Order: sequence, then C-alpha cells, then structure tokens
Amino acid sequence: MEYEMTMDDPKVFTKPVTLRADKTLVPDTVILEDICDNERSGVHLVSGVKVAPEVLAKYAGTYEFGPGRQAVVTASADQLIIQDSAHPADRLFVARSETIFLSSVSMASVEFVKNVQGTVTQMVRREGGKTENATRSAVRN
Repeated sequence: MEYEMTMDDPKVFTKPVTLRADKTLVPDTVILEDICDNERSGVHLVSGVKVAPEVLAKYAGTYEFGPGRQAVVTASADQLIIQDSAHPADRLFVARSETIFLSSVSMASVEFVKNVQGTVTQMVRREGGKTENATRSAVRN
C-alpha cells in the first residue's frame, strides 16, 4: 500500500513538498499505529504477531554497524528496545514476524539473521530504501 501527500503552501514552503510512505498490508492482523496523539508510551502498541520471550531474548545483544556505531538490543515484554545513537527516536520495535520488527514511530524495520547453526549473527535495518547491516558482537560468558 502506498501513501502520498503533497503540501503546497507558498507562505510556508518555497516549493511543494511531497511525502511518500510504503506500507505492507497483512490481512487478519492488527495494523500498527504510527501516530497516537493521546498516548505517548509504547505499552499500548499491539503486534500482529506474538513472539515467545525466549526467542526475543536470543536477539538481545550489541550489534556493530561500523567503527564507532553500536546498537544495543534488549527484550522487554513482547517488544524489542533498540538503542542506536544514529536513530534515537526509533527505540521501540514490535514484531511483524518472528525475525522482522517495525519501529513504533517511523517506517524503519529491523530483521535478525541467523547462521546455519541457528545463532543470531546480524541485524539488518531498513528505512526509506536504505539498508544498513550490523554484525553481532561476540557473546561473552
């Protein structure tokens, strides 16, 4: 599904501004809220998919996008909290599938990639046609 909106107000903008957003419609699931004026907390967000806490726990850890940039993933109830200095507003992510999570405030998504042994090794962040790959830091015991 595509959304497109053009704002043309010469008193505010020097030229028309067009915003585009692609959405994926998955029938028989709850559509995620993008904006909620009355409630600012993430507790009310509902996911179309329930992911077991033990699966979410496997995604927790530190991921390296490159030198000087890390993202820390923690599991909280049935959601993921991702702390990434490059995208501070995108903290709360809700499940779209067992491996794909959507931001509660933007069009960003993250996907967790496993190796052949089933260990999570990467996180892939996608937003607006841009893809960023992060490698999971070694788990220390």
